[in-house]
Amino acid sequence: MDKLKNIHIYSLFLLISAIVFWQLVFFVHTPKWDMIDVYYPWRFFIGECLQNHKFPFWNPYQDLGYPIHADPSSGAWYPVVWVIGYFFGYNIYSITIEWWLHIVIAAIGFYMLLRTLGVDSSVSFLVALCYICSGVVIGNSQHLTYIVSVCWLPFVINYYLKLLKEDTILNPIKAALCMFMLLTGGYPAFTFMLFYLLLIFFIHYCIVHFKNVKPKLFAFIWRNILFFILAIILSSGMLLSVSEVSPYLSRTKTFALEQALFGPFSPQSTISFLLPFAVIKNMDFYNTDLSMSNAYFGIIMWIFFLLGLTKKMNAYDKIFLFFSIVCLLASFGEYLPIRKFLFEYIPFMNLFRFPSSFRLFVIIGFLIIASKYFHYLIQDNFNKEKRKIFIVVCCVFIAFIVCVLIIRGNGYIGIKQFINKDLFTFSQTSTISQHIVFQIATQSIILIAFIGVLRYVNEIKKTVMLLAVIIIVELIFNAQLNEPYTTYYENFKPKEVHAHIKQFPSGFPMLPDVKISDVNYNEIYFGPFWQNLNIFQKQVSSLGFNSFSFSNREYLIDKLPWLYKATIRNRIAFLSNEIHSEDELKLFLNDTTKFTNKSLFLTVADFNQVNSSLFKNNQVDSIALIHFAPDSFIFKTQTKSAQTMTLLQNNYNGWKVFINDQESKIYTSNKTFMSAIVPAGENKISFIYSNNRIKLAAWISFATLIICLLIICLVQIKTSIDK
Repeated sequence: MDKLKNIHIYSLFLLISAIVFWQLVFFVHTPKWDMIDVYYPWRFFIGECLQNHKFPFWNPYQDLGYPIHADPSSGAWYPVVWVIGYFFGYNIYSITIEWWLHIVIAAIGFYMLLRTLGVDSSVSFLVALCYICSGVVIGNSQHLTYIVSVCWLPFVINYYLKLLKEDTILNPIKAALCMFMLLTGGYPAFTFMLFYLLLIFFIHYCIVHFKNVKPKLFAFIWRNILFFILAIILSSGMLLSVSEVSPYLSRTKTFALEQALFGPFSPQSTISFLLPFAVIKNMDFYNTDLSMSNAYFGIIMWIFFLLGLTKKMNAYDKIFLFFSIVCLLASFGEYLPIRKFLFEYIPFMNLFRFPSSFRLFVIIGFLIIASKYFHYLIQDNFNKEKRKIFIVVCCVFIAFIVCVLIIRGNGYIGIKQFINKDLFTFSQTSTISQHIVFQIATQSIILIAFIGVLRYVNEIKKTVMLLAVIIIVELIFNAQLNEPYTTYYENFKPKEVHAHIKQFPSGFPMLPDVKISDVNYNEIYFGPFWQNLNIFQKQVSSLGFNSFSFSNREYLIDKLPWLYKATIRNRIAFLSNEIHSEDELKLFLNDTTKFTNKSLFLTVADFNQVNSSLFKNNQVDSIALIHFAPDSFIFKTQTKSAQTMTLLQNNYNGWKVFINDQESKIYTSNKTFMSAIVPAGENKISFIYSNNRIKLAAWISFATLIICLLIICLVQIKTSIDK
């Protein structure tokens, strides 16, 4: 019976989320910003690799090549990406469906978490809807890794809490599987935050059971060890990839406090708890990004949260409340010293930007407290609490009236014009005052309906049913107000986007014989796209929209721009006899006209190994690309004398060069590119990328995943038979 009830609830999640996000779910409009500029091209590339039976090791098209498998945001290790990429391939439709299904699963996860915490099923259902319509989902809908994190965080927390209570092998395994999904598909910052929340639960359990129930404590510790080890093994491929790439990245070396403070959930943004429509205008006032200013989770739930603070809490509730308050203070960024303290003294807290990311845990904690109070109300306590509710609602009304009077005193609002022209659309002309006043009016209607139900309906079932209708209408309406600003483009249709991408070649055709600097982005630019279109075009580019960047490449671009611009005036590979030591860079910088497209600078040690005096370039020398794949470039060269051949891809662990099938040495040239010494005559030069350690880790991860799923299935079958 419970399973049948859950199926009905999960079906409602599917239905209501489709209504909330109908513009995307029914392919009326196109996803916005990073969804289409970043995640779509990356997943498209990974899908093409899988469909061509290649591991997504190396993306040669963006930023002159980088190991996409080592980028946690790419989804290269995320099972969902593998399933969609291999069986269906990625297009504008499949990535939108992936986004929507994660939101549905997020609702299920939060519902399960609340049920584990002892909250009534109807309350859990409504609060789970608030979770998937919250400010993080609406505001950060363009950030697919955020949505994936929103999806899997409740599951990890849920199974970890079950791990605390139940001495069974299933919960550590399920928690590890969900942690694996979070690690490989989500935004890393949320995993770091989650670690400390789980650590608090762990410490609390150990303190409570240390003196009296030591056998229980030891069993608990073993369950934690199993959870930790399984999560590490399942994620071993991604963790090893990140570990290998860390020395190459600028972020892990020079990530500064100023970067970590970028994009706060400013104190001004806290108005979004009541008026989410107010925080998408005049971003200079909010001093943050448009996607980072919303922490709404329902005005009724906000009232329940405030009143929940007046009730007695158990230890778990106190932990959630404490953690959410710390996260709220940290989310303010530069406005308080909390984020700075975390950055400087707490491990892992110096590895990500956007203090506003903390607001996800604020929403989780506040919703849990609100759900507990809502649960208390439906236990025949509405009459006891009506006076408190009326007082809080009256205070909100007074604040609304004062706000409107202040705005009206500052001049004409033009609310009628706003309603007729700028409602439910991305408006360039509407003002923050119009947004605030209109939102106050609509939220007041919600509160009046809320008070009306409490005042005139006495039967609990009817009260809950009417409150459910009010809350669902509230969530849908406010989501529709904000979505044109942060969720979708109104002017571009998925059908048009799909048709544009379909014109580009599939698979991995031979690279066009053009100079890297001659790639014309205007020829392939279309509608909602901004950068990374070259991934669809199958053209190597020196540019890309990606925070994942090699420090040596950044140094070349920032400190040696003349050398960088000269180098990319070549095709994907070129021959040169103009070899210099990096010691000579100072001389060239005094006269930048000396830099040519053949200038190559090696480290002092490498330069001393190379007898460049024997190198000579002839007009009849030639180089031709005869085979291409993302992880292999094979060339045929014909030269009269020995010289250097350079491949315009970033040098990275795993690349090897073979000259006539014999391995040779790769020299790092111009800080970041790969060069090899080519002998005179006709030669086959093969640059091959391979990483056996990563492949082994991938097989271990896959095998562990299968074993874990089999164990869960067998235990579930045995449990069903026993019943």
